[in-house]
Amino acid sequence: MKNTLFFLVVFFNFGFSQTIKGIITDSISGNILKYTNFSFKNSNGGTTSNEEGQFIINIKNKLNDTLKISYLGYKPKFIPLNQFNENKVYTLNSKLEISNNEIDELIISEKRKKYSELFKIKSKIEGDIRIFAFPGCEFALRFFNKRQEVGRIKSVKIHFRKNPNANKLSKYRVKFYTIDSISRFPSEYLLKEDIIINPKNKTYIFELNVEDKKIPFLNEGIFVSVELLDLNREFQKGDKSGPGLRFSKGEGQQLTFENYYGKKWNRSKMTSNLNSKIFKPINILIDLNVLYLKK
Repeated sequence: MKNTLFFLVVFFNFGFSQTIKGIITDSISGNILKYTNFSFKNSNGGTTSNEEGQFIINIKNKLNDTLKISYLGYKPKFIPLNQFNENKVYTLNSKLEISNNEIDELIISEKRKKYSELFKIKSKIEGDIRIFAFPGCEFALRFFNKRQEVGRIKSVKIHFRKNPNANKLSKYRVKFYTIDSISRFPSEYLLKEDIIINPKNKTYIFELNVEDKKIPFLNEGIFVSVELLDLNREFQKGDKSGPGLRFSKGEGQQLTFENYYGKKWNRSKMTSNLNSKIFKPINILIDLNVLYLKK
């Protein structure tokens, strides 16, 4: 039996009253940061900068809110919107600073090691579940490291489903995170660069080889996420994109977390009802191939 869930978000019409536009760059090099995420701290809505780093966002009725600007490997910036109170187009060219953390040293040291023993981590598949996501939706799946030793990610396998009604091709961004020691939510980036994929609109498993990125598979495990992008603001209300992500109820526990345009992580509440009283958690279908030191 097929189950269908709807992941709802709110869209806003883009006008030119109280609108902010601009370009986001690196604070040191001045390089353009394309595909930067923008979200509101206290309300729904958001966008992504395009391939030239340009963005435009409507802030009407948002003057008491704060705009969050976030990008892989950089410190987020928060802009109070009460200063943009006139009905006009404002220009905001912002610079982001690189974020350094303790995990960077581990990544550097692990890059020198040679890994060759392959270990496969496969999601348990049960049910045929579709999730209708919108641009800006990011789903992260937690992976446990049962061997309790540092490895290296060889490849990621993402399960996609054909959308026969699609009029747009989906583009996705793949990210890798550490696990927060307290909240157990996605935390620091393990790879500070964009990986954008363009899967075909069909039902299949897309394998992404990242062995050359030398991403560590930590003792405590990691998160792998997939985010649906609208790189050049091509999506209009009513558009349907494909392929979509596949989900399953096979794991028996909730391992999926969600956020919207980099706003805030939340543990997914998606469930599938087996009968009127029993519900099983739903998780995104992602597999991992991991390399370990050969013994």
